[in-house]
Amino acid sequence: MKRYLVVAVALVLIVSLGIALTGCGGDTSKAKEYINNADAIIDEVGENSSEMEAQIDTIFTELAGGEVTSSAKADELAEGLADATDDLISKANEAKLELEKVASLEGVDEYQEYALLRISVIDDITELIQLTEKFLRDLSKVLVAAETGQAIDLAKVESESTAFFTNILELQEDIAANGEKADELREEL
Repeated sequence: MKRYLVVAVALVLIVSLGIALTGCGGDTSKAKEYINNADAIIDEVGENSSEMEAQIDTIFTELAGGEVTSSAKADELAEGLADATDDLISKANEAKLELEKVASLEGVDEYQEYALLRISVIDDITELIQLTEKFLRDLSKVLVAAETGQAIDLAKVESESTAFFTNILELQEDIAANGEKADELREEL
């Protein structure tokens, strides 16, 4: 009887050791796979983002310089932004889907934290682009009104412009902070 007890204890120890060596049931290998897939897509987006970055720089330079004085110019900038970002946003959403898979895994807290930071960056960049497109479209409507002699509520235009630029600055800060945190965490994974 004593011999069976020793064998049973030995088996429990072997099974326990096996569980400990494989990560206590965590899905680390799946998390790595999903994150590597997402990072590859994010890297591709980064390599192809120069047109988008140039378009956004042009928009903000021209807005700040008071160069957007016609509805045609505002529409041109909005269309240019949409053209430069549609494919990139689609690819970023592919990366986001890979990162969201990590959230369903167990025992991979650090990977989940990284994935949530990257998702936050993707969401903030997407929101920044959408807000900019909307602002340009709204600006175009205001400029059409001015061009056709319609009344314009300047206080409303100023308030909306201030809110837009405040939102953009906050998003840029969040993107930078969360991107930096994600980069630091990625080095530890």
